Amino acid sequence: MKIKVIVPILASDAGLKSLAETYRKLVRPGTKVEVIGLEKGPETIEYYYDAEFAKIPLLEEVQKAEKEGFDAVLISCTSDPGLYACREIVDIPVVGLGQAELFVCTMLGSHICTITPGNPAMTKDLVKSYGLEHFIVSIRSVPLSVSELEDKEKAKKAALELARRSIEEDGADVIMLDCGGFRGLMHDLQKELGVPVVGPEVGILVAEALVLGGLSQSKVAFPQPVQKRRIK
Repeated sequence: MKIKVIVPILASDAGLKSLAETYRKLVRPGTKVEVIGLEKGPETIEYYYDAEFAKIPLLEEVQKAEKEGFDAVLISCTSDPGLYACREIVDIPVVGLGQAELFVCTMLGSHICTITPGNPAMTKDLVKSYGLEHFIVSIRSVPLSVSELEDKEKAKKAALELARRSIEEDGADVIMLDCGGFRGLMHDLQKELGVPVVGPEVGILVAEALVLGGLSQSKVAFPQPVQKRRIK
């Protein structure tokens, strides 16, 4: 099995290498993981504009992955840019990190707090698009940019403080780390908080499970677009 992870930003080589190491430790023996960023696109995704800016180069990379023989694609960004369009243009399963995390959270509890470094309105809209508003008790923003999450101690401290407040004040019983930059913190935070913490690591496991189960998106729901003139 081969899974391509696409980080829909201008990611650094060091960041891509670190992410690849994280994912390769999680998958089954024999599952190959390749992680890439975009050659054209935003530096980070923290605004609607960033997400829109990433979509065309992302679509091209998803098509390329299928042609290269990959069995699945993971869009490694919790805002899920271009997810439905990506599912239309290929037959292999395409997993959005945000959707994967959210639905895993709903299997573990009923009062979810999402912690994000970005615009909370984007998270609110994403949750609404998946019909999961009734699960969310709070959306809390850390005072850090996506880039600053690379400082893991700083990211952990900020996320831990907000998670504790949500558990105490909002009755949260599951914490979602709403950014790929939170990788590596899931298990440490879970030990400290005593409730399930769902981080970006789960995305690769969902992609792998779909391939193992022989499942992919419905082409009734996501039909192949008809051929027509499209100028980019």
